[in-house]
Formats: sequence, structure tokens, C-alpha cells
Amino acid sequence: KKYYSKLNINFSFKNNFNPFIASRIPYNTRCVKVEASIRGDALSAAEVKQRAKAEEQAKRVALLIHEWNALKPFDPEFNLAAYIWRQASLIGRDHMHLLLDYLESEDIHKLWRISSKRFDMPNKLQWDAATDFAFDPMKELRGGYIGSPQKVYFEGRAANIPTSALNRFQKVFVSAPQSDHVFGRVLLGKGDLVSSNLPLYFKVVPGESVPHTGEAADACLVYGGPEVIPHTIEMDDKSRVILEHKGSTTTWPPPHDPIYPFSELKDYVRLVAPGVFVGIGWRAAALLPPKQFLSFVLVQRYEEHI
Repeated sequence: KKYYSKLNINFSFKNNFNPFIASRIPYNTRCVKVEASIRGDALSAAEVKQRAKAEEQAKRVALLIHEWNALKPFDPEFNLAAYIWRQASLIGRDHMHLLLDYLESEDIHKLWRISSKRFDMPNKLQWDAATDFAFDPMKELRGGYIGSPQKVYFEGRAANIPTSALNRFQKVFVSAPQSDHVFGRVLLGKGDLVSSNLPLYFKVVPGESVPHTGEAADACLVYGGPEVIPHTIEMDDKSRVILEHKGSTTTWPPPHDPIYPFSELKDYVRLVAPGVFVGIGWRAAALLPPKQFLSFVLVQRYEEHI
């Protein structure tokens, strides 16, 4: 209770609730000052203090998510999804990636359920006010809050995959020129051979819902081959995707239909905090019943775009 009093909110707890069980709460003992020294970064005292403050806030947000079903707020109008948004915003976009270090697999599943709480609000205006009118999922995917770069990178973490070598990935989103289309691809970080055989391109469809459960989503990522690449995107004679921006050129591998287990895959995502999405994947192969794929969280890579 003392810990939660620092969050400026009144809660009562279930009898069996203990927010300080170390074995259940992820805790990172890194000292940012030592870490900066090891990396050779010339961080000022103010920057070290700011990072330490952001790291403490990330722990608090992770703890709220971890124990969300044990919280019994006194205010009947309290909305946990709105409160998570406000608390996460205190971390700051430049340090939001710290959340990935503190969320466990079960927390990612919980965050999807928490995100449903926003639909309990009587009207959209209340939600807009709770998020300081900064709730715009497509603007986030386009990087509209960080200067609208051509490529917007998100760090991802998948649930129920044991090691960071396997559960970490990146998604990069690209706004197609002269159109409203957004597409992108998943970067698995496993070398050029894997990248060329698993380019994992997708197109973004806004405002979709999960057909298998009826749950609302802010956007759907539809995986596919050449058909998901907007027609305004240039391709060379080897069918490679060419991205040109401010005099620099990026070449991506030729798109082709995803192979198992990424075939017939759609990701449904919800915006839960500034630059943070939670998502759930579904596979719906022909003649087979729909099957849930991975749950994941995405955090915008702020430093990549400044």
C-alpha cells in the first residue's frame, strides 16, 4: 500500500495480495551511472537522474499491470486503461523502451485485457481527455509525434517465448508517398539469409476488429507478399523494395508470401500509451479453424528518429 501511495491513487487490496513478492516482480538492478560509464557515454548528471527517474516509473507501470486484478479502486469512475496511459506517459518517449525490461509474458496478456477497459468509458471525449487528446493510433504508426520520419521503428517483445534472443524483434512502419497507405515489415535480427527468406511484409488496415472474438482493435497488420506493397513504392528490376528519403536509399528484399508459421497471419493492435501498442496475432488458414498466434508489445524507438 505504501508503494502504491506514491502513485497518487487510493487502492484497497485483496487479502492475498502482496505487491512486493520479489520472485513475481521483475526488478532490474542496473545502475545507470555505471552503465553509462561502461558504454563510454558522456551523460550529464541531469541525464543520469532523468533516466533513473524514468526507470523507476517503468517499474511502477509494470507493477500496476502485473497486479491489475488485485486492485480495487475507491473511485467508481476510475478507469485502469486511462490510468495506465497517464502513468506510462510519465516515463517519457525517450525512455519508454525501459518497459520492455520489466514486462513479463503474463503482463503482456494482461495489458491486452486492460486495454479493453477504455471501451467502458461512456463516450470518446472522456477517453480523449484522459489521454490529453494524444490518442491517434495511425499518427503513432506514421511517427507523427516524433517528426514524421519515413521509417518508424518499434521494438517488440513476444509473450511466452523464453529468451530475449528469440522473443525480441522489430517492426518498421513506412508511410507510402502520395497516398494514405502504411506498410512495413518485421525485422527478426537473424542475418541477411533469414531476412531475405522471411521479409515479413505487412500492410496496415486501420480500425479493424478481431473476427474470431469480436474484440475491437485500433489497426490490423495483414501479412502478405507483393500485394501488400503500395503501388507508389518503387521496386527495382529484382523486385526489391526501394525507399528513398532525403538523398538516402534503403533497399529491402523482394516480397513474397510468408511461410509457416507466419502464413495467413494478421496482427491486431491497440494503442495503450504514447508510442506503445499491445497486440495479438491470429492465423486463419484455409480449411482450418482460426488459431491464436503470439501476443506482443511494441514500443516506439524514439532515439532512432531524433
